[in-house]
Amino acid sequence: MAAKEPSLERKIALAALKCAAKEPWHDVTLVQIAETAKAPLKQVQKLFPDTANILPAIVRLIDADMTKAVGKTDRKTSVHDRLFEILMARFDALQQHRAGILSLASACRQIPSLAKALLKAQWESMRLVARLARLEEEGAHDLLRRAGLLAIYHVILCRWVLDDSADLAKTMAALDRTLSRSGALARIFLKRY
Repeated sequence: MAAKEPSLERKIALAALKCAAKEPWHDVTLVQIAETAKAPLKQVQKLFPDTANILPAIVRLIDADMTKAVGKTDRKTSVHDRLFEILMARFDALQQHRAGILSLASACRQIPSLAKALLKAQWESMRLVARLARLEEEGAHDLLRRAGLLAIYHVILCRWVLDDSADLAKTMAALDRTLSRSGALARIFLKRY
């Protein structure tokens, strides 16, 4: 059976990351992305009027790769273990595009509007992380949980940026410690974890 053709959005997101791996994100153009994606420029511009609009597609690309790697989590395992598995799958997905992601991260530190667009997309990703981890309660706790997951993700993302180990051992250790500490805080403040 033939492999399914990736969507145009995925091709563009991958192309954007390839371009960003070669030069700073703020120098990457839609023309370069279209050429790398082997897609007509007009189609790319119709989907993404400028490069900043591609950021949510990049986040969705990472979401899809994370989801595919994780599959269905086992409710019998602890929340800590489920979140560890899911978030490490996310960092493994990021690692596949490390140079491009680092270029994008650098640009976000310099351009607040990019950081805002990326943060908004990541906020939505934390809903997916919570769902994959089977944390399905609704209401105020859902918002707190997503905020907590986003905070954990960003703490470990900073660690991942500095982790030059081949197996991401430093990232794994930091994630394990952070999940343990946040679990203790969640039990204190929310009486559940």
